[in-house]
Amino acid sequence: MQLINVFILDKLKIIVILYLYIDDIMIHGSKFQVINIIKSLLSKHFNIKDLGFVNVILGIKLLKKIMNFL
Repeated sequence: MQLINVFILDKLKIIVILYLYIDDIMIHGSKFQVINIIKSLLSKHFNIKDLGFVNVILGIKLLKKIMNFL
């Protein structure tokens, strides 16, 4: 059985969800600027490569839907 670690930040109407699977990280969030800050912080400690938007993960096709959380 393979596990996915999920980390959630929910503060001041900002939501960020970080999925960690072996050596892959996927970040979802309500504010693009916050996602960029997190990626910048991670790149200071780890060698990362931004592969852009996710279409499929673990065999599940993802659809992009723009929603207003605030």
